[in-house]
Amino acid sequence: MTLAGEVRAVVSALRGAAPQRAGIAVLTMACVALPLAIGVAAGHPQSGAAASFGGLAGLYVPQSPYRYRARVVAAVGAGLAIAVLIGAMAGSWTWVAAVVTGLAAGMASFVCQAAELPPPRELMLIMALLAATAVPAGLVGAVQRAGLAAAGAAFAWLVTMSPALSRRRRRLPERRAVDGALAAVAALLDAVGTGQAPAARHTAVESVRRARTTVAQGDVVIGQRARGGCLSGCGCCGDVLLVR
Repeated sequence: MTLAGEVRAVVSALRGAAPQRAGIAVLTMACVALPLAIGVAAGHPQSGAAASFGGLAGLYVPQSPYRYRARVVAAVGAGLAIAVLIGAMAGSWTWVAAVVTGLAAGMASFVCQAAELPPPRELMLIMALLAATAVPAGLVGAVQRAGLAAAGAAFAWLVTMSPALSRRRRRLPERRAVDGALAAVAALLDAVGTGQAPAARHTAVESVRRARTTVAQGDVVIGQRARGGCLSGCGCCGDVLLVR
């Protein structure tokens, strides 16, 4: 493929992803920007900044099922509050801050990898801890900042879970994943016997694997009919493609 062809393919992919990503971008921006804006408007920009660190939890698993998303965002929000607390308390001593940051980075990386958490994984946790070390505080001040971060995380949880208030959207992540898998399998069947078959098979395998993970995260039993749409077919596609 020529450079121009690759550019056209990238542009086409961006256009295809834009409708689904636009809403996610707006919600993510609200999770981080609104706490900061409220703090600035109230004359307490530092408090708004501390709350916005908790809002970073809204960046995680934005396309996952809401049941799984609720657990992950809550856990990450708690981790961000703890990171702000530890960072603010350790910031008064450079060597302590360095040791604590290293240990926290290792532990956060291990937990995120073990939980198979997608990016940004431990990045936001470590960033919040490092930022907190730059503005050290005593126990009372650190607890106050951690409380603000927890409040920002709670706000992010409410924002990222708000689409689930609509019954029609509660199973939307699962339906999108399964629809994408079925479309990829259909494209693979169309590409059989052509030079595009290997790439199409790779795309189909990845799409089916992603769909099966999404359905499992949503606690949906494969083969049963979920509210608002049918999630069957994912298991069959997976058995056909993943076995080889």
